Amino acid sequence: MGGYTKNLQLYKADTLEDGNDTFNINRMLNDNWDKIDEKLKKLPVQNGGLYVNSETTEEDKAEAVEAIKEIGLSANDVGAMRNSVQNLKYADLIQWAEEQTVGCSFNLNPTVTTINTPVTGVWLKGELFYNATNSRTILLGDISTGSMWFNFSSGKGVWRGWKQIFTADGSVPMSGELKYYDGSKTLAYPVPMSNAGFHNSVYRGKYLGTAVTDTQWTAIGNGTFEDLYIGDYWTIGGINYRIAAFDYYYRTGDTSCDTHHVVLVPDVIMYTHVMNDTNITDGAYVGSKMYTEGLTQAKTTINNAFGSAHILNHRQLLCNATANGYESGHAWYDSTVELMTEQNVYGCKIFGNQTNGTGWAYNYTIDKSQYPLFTFRPDMISNRQWFWLRDVASAAYFAVGYSNGFAFADYASYAVGVRPAFSIC
Repeated sequence: MGGYTKNLQLYKADTLEDGNDTFNINRMLNDNWDKIDEKLKKLPVQNGGLYVNSETTEEDKAEAVEAIKEIGLSANDVGAMRNSVQNLKYADLIQWAEEQTVGCSFNLNPTVTTINTPVTGVWLKGELFYNATNSRTILLGDISTGSMWFNFSSGKGVWRGWKQIFTADGSVPMSGELKYYDGSKTLAYPVPMSNAGFHNSVYRGKYLGTAVTDTQWTAIGNGTFEDLYIGDYWTIGGINYRIAAFDYYYRTGDTSCDTHHVVLVPDVIMYTHVMNDTNITDGAYVGSKMYTEGLTQAKTTINNAFGSAHILNHRQLLCNATANGYESGHAWYDSTVELMTEQNVYGCKIFGNQTNGTGWAYNYTIDKSQYPLFTFRPDMISNRQWFWLRDVASAAYFAVGYSNGFAFADYASYAVGVRPAFSIC
């Protein structure tokens, strides 16, 4: 037979005598929790500890001290417990947050749904973050729309105002202060910058529709790229064209490319084609059947999807000769739609030759670095697709991206997927 604790009369089972009894949830758990909660409700929390009010008797205070000792809780532990069940009115939220010195979860009064809230909604759940420098961040969740908002104070009692961080569809609207700290983690919601550098650094992956809108064309043309981010995509003719980079080729070429642009890569192959009819790599990429004939279908499809006037035509440095299985010559060419390089996909050369004895292989290329899309989403490098890259791997092989996710090279006469990159402007 079990017994009861001295102060709160919490039931304690006897491990020997009660060991074979059916577990009684009410007796073992619920009744005990109700007793603790009854005592705690008379003990409001301020600054992470206990304080008394006009309803708190000396007996209550004495019992509370013993109860805390009995269940092994500190004042801050009690504070966190009490805060987790707060039923705050929104009008009191900022004042309450100013008084806290511990982070905690809290509830908002469900009857107060529209008064002084960031937007109309049902604000039931919140989180308060606090750090040692007295800065505080309040995070609110709207259960009616799924959106999230936050407000921040640097510790001087000046709150920055409510900023939205997640919308109902889970996307990030990119509004807010630069960085917010709670002591243990960083809430970083960057202020959007209207340039390629910022937009190259943010992955979003949002569906953009079935055609580029006039507003989007303007944002691309002026190089601000508003509301366009890495991973965003248009679905046109059953193909997902996904943003891989912004202004990747800007200020490159023997004639400078001064047109702002967005690099796109289809999620999957568009069709299959050989690099050459036989297993040769003579003439490198420019000398291949792929370059002279194999990209025609892709160019037609892409022109129809975006309009030929919106396809960037810029100068590319492409290899046009081989010697002993490696690239040995190059020249500048007008370029619209091309196979990607190993660097575009992996970020480095793998099968493409680096050197040949005492001489350098012709690895000169503008496409010398990885597209941001594949930096953020390496799973999209292969997408379970088998596709050609334009690098010569040997006298008989060109590089490929393999469907199992590893880098590979294959015979030039094989019909492998065509998944080119191009830019819109």
